[in-house]
Amino acid sequence: MKSFDRIYQGVDWSWFPDPFAFIRLHYDPARETVYLLDELYATNKTNEETAEWIIQKGYNADPVTCDSAEPKSISDYRARGIAAKPAVKGPGSIDYGMKWLQGRTIVIDRARTPHAYEEFVNYEYDRDRKPLLPDLNFNTPSGRTVARELLICYLNTGTASAPVWSPLGKRVEESSTELDWDSNTIRDILGSTYGTLRKPKISQTFEPCDLDGEDAAQLKIWNLAVREQDAQALSAQDMLIVHFYAGESATPFAERYASCMVEVTGLGGEGGGNVGMPVTVTYGGTRTVGTASRDASTGAVTFTPAA
Repeated sequence: MKSFDRIYQGVDWSWFPDPFAFIRLHYDPARETVYLLDELYATNKTNEETAEWIIQKGYNADPVTCDSAEPKSISDYRARGIAAKPAVKGPGSIDYGMKWLQGRTIVIDRARTPHAYEEFVNYEYDRDRKPLLPDLNFNTPSGRTVARELLICYLNTGTASAPVWSPLGKRVEESSTELDWDSNTIRDILGSTYGTLRKPKISQTFEPCDLDGEDAAQLKIWNLAVREQDAQALSAQDMLIVHFYAGESATPFAERYASCMVEVTGLGGEGGGNVGMPVTVTYGGTRTVGTASRDASTGAVTFTPAA
């Protein structure tokens, strides 16, 4: 590795739930081979903290190509002595980059760059599997609208290996998931307009969310936020969204997010009223799709990942 003299480095800025990502690599053009050398994947880190990691590693001696969407973050790096520069993007640049990689040999040491390894493996899996997934139909009667109670969010109040799915939203009259696709449009010199989207940041607010002693999800959130103020735990909650209206009625479509940010934004209310605890959820972490089933007598929900 000491002989590697064609060093390239890149940064994708953190935007929860996606982590900050730094990668360092060497490219051998004669052999058309990419060697991944080191990485940093992190959430809830400031620009100063990630810059300090780069400096301590001695990587500030080489230029760092950064996502151009955050010029202020690039300025922060430059202020710390890192030769940060914005990536040049254009229509079709992502597809071109993937085709370029497909024509090269990529050497990955899983011990050195475990997250990059997972990214490459999962990309191949998604590319191969997605065309095989059939479209789902709604299982509600034809001509009828879908009842709101057929879309439910659950918080895991058990453990990762033995989950207990407790519904979130008791006494909440209205709540919807908001999808932010980070859309961007450009117009080229020929007058054509192109648009790009990123994977959506999905969030949902539950308000007023009046306190209720029988609400298991609410009790867990209250203890973590109000009693313990455990920011780390609140940033890594296991949650499940069940679309009871989609797929087979007995086994509807469901999606599990392993590391969601659950933020309590207030506690209180009007005099003579109830104590409310508004909650905002940002769904994040590994997304696993599958099906759910609900016990008719107990209401207990079980999630089964897709094969």
